[in-house]
Amino acid sequence: MKTATAGIGLVICLAVGVPMAQARVGGHGATDALVSIQLLAINDFHGSIEPPAGRLLGQPAGGGEYLATHLAAMKAQNRNTIIVGAGDMVGNSPPISALFHDEPAIETLNEAGLQVSSVGNHEFGEGKDELLRKQRGGCHPRDGCKDGDPFEGADFEYLAANVEVRLTTAQLTAHAKALAGWKKARLAFRDARTSYRKQMRAKRLACRKDVRSAACTRTVRPPRPFTRKRPTKPTPRPVLPPTKVIAIGGVKIGFIGVTVGGTPEIAGLRFVDEVATANKYAAALKKQGVNTIVALVHQGGFQTGGLSDCTGLSGQIVDMVNRMSKDIDVVHSGHTHRYYVCTVGGKLLTSASSDGRAVADIDLTVDSTSGKVVAKQAVNTIVTHTIAKDPEVTAIVEKYRQLAGPLAQRASGG
Repeated sequence: MKTATAGIGLVICLAVGVPMAQARVGGHGATDALVSIQLLAINDFHGSIEPPAGRLLGQPAGGGEYLATHLAAMKAQNRNTIIVGAGDMVGNSPPISALFHDEPAIETLNEAGLQVSSVGNHEFGEGKDELLRKQRGGCHPRDGCKDGDPFEGADFEYLAANVEVRLTTAQLTAHAKALAGWKKARLAFRDARTSYRKQMRAKRLACRKDVRSAACTRTVRPPRPFTRKRPTKPTPRPVLPPTKVIAIGGVKIGFIGVTVGGTPEIAGLRFVDEVATANKYAAALKKQGVNTIVALVHQGGFQTGGLSDCTGLSGQIVDMVNRMSKDIDVVHSGHTHRYYVCTVGGKLLTSASSDGRAVADIDLTVDSTSGKVVAKQAVNTIVTHTIAKDPEVTAIVEKYRQLAGPLAQRASGG
């Protein structure tokens, strides 16, 4: 693994029937069959377009300007790179982003190259419709576009496999009405069929007595076949896509996004079991021929070791990963704002602090023939402040810094 920035960590590598020398394949295809895929994973950015307060392991770290530079440098090491997130990219943000409904955070993450992320609980802080606006774009329905420019929305795709849109009363009523109509029609058909059978029995009896009688020669027509299908009960659908498949380096990588169960009730939504949902969609991806699967999970754990250690791992994520399908190769997690690189239930499990302070650099070696992972390793890298800021993100920060001043004064009554 190559890292372009200062990092601290222990590398974990899992290889299945592949020598280590062969497992470490370069980004430009060092072998014909094996492909090196790099995932750069973040979590819990929380709108930190400016450097956050505090330090990570004694170093100033994080913030969108430095994160974008680090990601670009790390991506340059492997052309087969995908940048991913595990939720809470927005929400509970500093004023420079929160005052603008986290549009600055979305614009910063667009510039940093984020491609796909699960939703987190904080993505729902302003409700379902506001999350959809962040994804699709458009001015805020109440505050408009405060910076004077149309908001184009996220270039990356949010995934929400276990967040479903509740069925409305109108949908349930329409289904009940359609079902009642179907039952009535089926009953009428059964009555008509019973009547036909009775008439045919009477005709046969009449024919035994006198084949020339009117009762024997009369025509008895059968009812038309009942072909009307039973109305399908409407089922809840995910509020956002459950999965995304990215083809890169000649292989397909499937991503599943789930968020923490028990998220407070959101109008019109319901949160279903994370593991059952992840397993369901892992099976669906396998049926599509996707054999490398990554779960982006907004739930996390705790450990007491270093940046890329796994010392005394605890928390809900442990049980969740152990119950996940063996078809899932990697789980990148969040929510607890911790850092770790672990192996749990045969899966590589990572998390990378919060506020853009670290990046989980995940290397997968994939057999391009089978599409399966044959080796996987990861290390967390600190997003230090010892490199130049990304100028495009700095321009975003400066724009909103100037706009935020008057708004903050107004909000405080100044």
